[in-house]
Amino acid sequence: MGALLAKRLGQWLFPLPEGYAESGTSLEELRKEFRRWELWGLAAFLLGWAVCAFGVWCLLQGVALWNAGRYGPSVYHLCDTKMILALASLPVGIVSSGLLLSFGYYWLLQERYAQFIRYTNLTAGYDTNRFGTAISGLVGLLATVLILTSFSWHVVFRQEEVTFHSWCGLGTTTKRYSEVADIRTAPQLRAPNRRLVNRREYEIEFDDGSVWTTNFEPGNLSEKEKGELASFVSTRAKKPIRQLRILE
Repeated sequence: MGALLAKRLGQWLFPLPEGYAESGTSLEELRKEFRRWELWGLAAFLLGWAVCAFGVWCLLQGVALWNAGRYGPSVYHLCDTKMILALASLPVGIVSSGLLLSFGYYWLLQERYAQFIRYTNLTAGYDTNRFGTAISGLVGLLATVLILTSFSWHVVFRQEEVTFHSWCGLGTTTKRYSEVADIRTAPQLRAPNRRLVNRREYEIEFDDGSVWTTNFEPGNLSEKEKGELASFVSTRAKKPIRQLRILE
């Protein structure tokens, strides 16, 4: 379904010039020569995607940890080094693998490369070079947004206060533990679709009515780590952790 949609989109945005199919070697003849190159290329692309995405993810993790150090000393520092960075690594891996594959085709085919591009154009029914450039730009933009989001989303717990750095640096809020009105937890929580989820989470409510929850935090904490964090806030705020049946 996705491949068909991409094909329709490519044919609409980047159609081949009128008479293109009749202006050179036929698709049938080109298929005999380049079909196996296409199949090997697909396998190489998938392998390259996995390798490139993993490499980018490892690199971004290192940058994220370096970036976290810029926020100064803390007791608990929650920042994303896995979830969003993994999502960002996937599109970067796609673009990187696609570029490497194109260079590989150009190097291996040499003077036959133009004919191979003609084969891909005729097979797809649109200008694959222009389509690939557009997709690369779109994917690169998406990856940039995800990376900036991840690098700027931090929750920093210090001895006297906690600071929330929102996505993409759109705002920073600092709360003192004396402003904590309530700390609560439950073994179940109500998901947005109103279904019950069997997972222990914690909520910290402040005097102004704002609530921070471990259900949506950038640190990917384990249940034990979430409990330790809640206990720390409880001690600093001098507020007990209320046990509820369900977090609504």
